[in-house]
Formats: sequence, C-alpha cells, structure tokens
Amino acid sequence: MEVSLHPVVTQFSYPLFLAASNQFVIYVFAGIYRLIYHHVTGQERVSLSWKNNVRTMAILGAITSLHMGLSNIGLELNTVSLFTVSKSTNIIFILILVLILRLENFSWKMVFIVAMIATGMALFTYETPDLNIPGLIVTLMAAFMSASRWTLAQYVFHKSDLGIENPIDLMYYVDLWVFLFVLPMAAIFEGVSIVQVFEHHGSHLIMLTLLSAMLAFCMEVSKYLVLQRTSSISVSVLGILQEIGTILIAHITLHEQMSTINFSGLVLCMSGATCHAIYKYKHARKRHFLEIENIKLNTTIDSFSDSSDDGLYRKQESYQSTVVYP
Repeated sequence: MEVSLHPVVTQFSYPLFLAASNQFVIYVFAGIYRLIYHHVTGQERVSLSWKNNVRTMAILGAITSLHMGLSNIGLELNTVSLFTVSKSTNIIFILILVLILRLENFSWKMVFIVAMIATGMALFTYETPDLNIPGLIVTLMAAFMSASRWTLAQYVFHKSDLGIENPIDLMYYVDLWVFLFVLPMAAIFEGVSIVQVFEHHGSHLIMLTLLSAMLAFCMEVSKYLVLQRTSSISVSVLGILQEIGTILIAHITLHEQMSTINFSGLVLCMSGATCHAIYKYKHARKRHFLEIENIKLNTTIDSFSDSSDDGLYRKQESYQSTVVYP
C-alpha cells in the first residue's frame, strides 16, 4: 500500500518557521503540564525570578536559537555527509567545555571514547564532496553552539542553585526565549513565503506544526532526561546514534552501497557508544555504592555519638549519687 502525502508536507522548506512554531507549542505544553501537576498534587512548581530568567534562561535560549539557525544555514551550504560529520564534532567541544566548567572529572577513558566516536563518524560519512569552506565554518560554529547549549543545560541541572530538576520546568523557561529569538529570523528569511503557503494550505500547515511539535516535545524531554541523569556527552552520543540511524535508513531506502570504510566507521561508532554506555554504567554504580557507604558511615557515627552521650550521662548520674555533702 502506497502512502501519498500532501505537497505542503513533502515540499515544506521553512525550517525556521517550523522551529519557532515548535518551540512555542512546546512552551504551551510545558505550561499545561505545570498547571495540571499543581492542580493534582497541590505542589508548587519551581518559579524563577526575572533576574535569573534573563541571566540564565535567556542566554540558554539565545544559544539554542543560534544553534538552530546556523545548522539550517550549514545544511544549505554543505552536502548531507559533510554536514553530518562536521556537526558530530560537537562531542569534542562538549568534552572541552565540561572539563573547563568542571562538570566532569578528567578521564583518559572518556577522551579515548570521544576520539573513537569522532573518528568512526568521519569514516562512516567518508566521501569526496566538494569542500565548501564557508559552509564548513558555519557548521563548526553550529556544533560549538550545540555543545554550549547542552553543557549550559547540564550546569543548570547539576551545579546551579536555581532549583530546576525537572526537564519540563527547564523547557518551560527556555523554549519561550528560543521562540522569541528564532521568530525574527523566520520572519526575515521566510515571512512572505510562509504567509502565502498559509493562505492556501492553512489547515495542513497547522496539522504539520502540531505533529512536528509533539514529536519535538517527546525528543526534547528524552534528551533532557538523559542530561539530568547522566551528562551532555551522553546526549551527544545519542545524537550521533540518531544521525547514524538516519543515514542507514537513507542507505536502505535509496539502495545506496556502503563501502568498507563506511562500514568500519559504523562499527567504530557503535563500539565507542557501547564503551560509553559501559563507562557510564560503572561510574553510576560506583557512585551509588559510595552513597550507600556514606549513609552507613553516617548512621554508625550517629549511633556511636548517641551511645557515647548516654554513657556520659549515666557516669555523671553515678558520680552525683556518690558525692557526700557535708
């Protein structure tokens, strides 16, 4: 059975408008979730002051919007393979940033894993495209913005005193800023054309926006959950696996041949991702074991302190009972 899609879906070429619409819908979804949660549980969600909102969330929103804008420009200037391998360098930028901000402890194992994944990605997308220097620079800038985005989000979750621990709360505050930053770019580059499309295919455009926003909401929640539980490097690894899946689907559907170099790069990428998962699992298990040991140690100290206080109190009572007053 062959499925036919409406031309507004198959020929849609307004990424900035779609990104702005998605961010606004995600902001609305997050706000509805916060209201329902408060109504059901009676607990207040975290609330940020205007100062913290501008100082942290606006910066994160600006970085995210730059990441989106530069990525779209880079995709226009480069081939898909060159764009993919250039964008995957964000894992190297993330490693540098998390070490600078001391969000991760330095580990040669992690450096080796990052190098393995980056090399594998380069081999997996290896070909001889026409190199576009401006496009390459723009894509590398997008990769740096992506790394900055996830590193700053990791800082908000793990190091800041804002009290944000739930991905929905972070999305509620960040995505509105992303919408406000991306909307002017969409209006400048796509404004006139999108108005004409909306006049003729308004209902299809609204349906496309809602469906893509729901998908984007689920993907963003999953990435922030991974970020909250692990680190920005883990998010980058998942992004690279997503890119591999996309290219594999293209190879299968378009019946493209995969060279030996491409296949070896795929194996290297998957091996690096597996090593990363094992490394994170062992690290989390070790941290959990240390937390249990600390709890046991604190319990022992408290019980010893209580028993010492009781013994001292009994000795004082015994001494007072033996004193003979003249």
